[in-house]
Amino acid sequence: MQAVFWLLEKEKYLLKPNPLQYSLIDVLIYAWDFTEEHRWKNFKIVTERLNTPKLINYYERDNFSYVSHGVCPGFAKLIFKSKWGCCSDFMAFSEYCLRRTGYRARAIKVVSSTGKPYYIICEHEKNNKKYIMDNSCRSCGSGKGITEKKEYTKRFPCIGFGYM
Repeated sequence: MQAVFWLLEKEKYLLKPNPLQYSLIDVLIYAWDFTEEHRWKNFKIVTERLNTPKLINYYERDNFSYVSHGVCPGFAKLIFKSKWGCCSDFMAFSEYCLRRTGYRARAIKVVSSTGKPYYIICEHEKNNKKYIMDNSCRSCGSGKGITEKKEYTKRFPCIGFGYM
């Protein structure tokens, strides 16, 4: 609802007479202007705003860049401040936001054919289905950030062996 209010504040974006007719993505595209620092620089406020997997996914894809830097700590606040991180940082942010919203979320590792862990992703459940949120690998799964676990494992069959 806050995004619809922001949309109404920016009357120039109103293409339809009723802003409730916009799709979620359209509302986010027109209303969530990440250059407006007063709305997007406070970790607590932003993570409270990201209260669904779709909103978390949208925010991550628009704000964070993947950078491989070996062993990384995986802190939600670190990637929020720097706007870049490795798979552990993306996973930590996803897991933090999902859990604070009440989702069962956990880190799981992707394992190579040799059995060595080499990648971390975030799993969550919704309507008795398991989903993978993976925004650090834009070509993994469906390439859309959130993929049903059954689909994700077609490409990466060795996942879900716990977290190191």
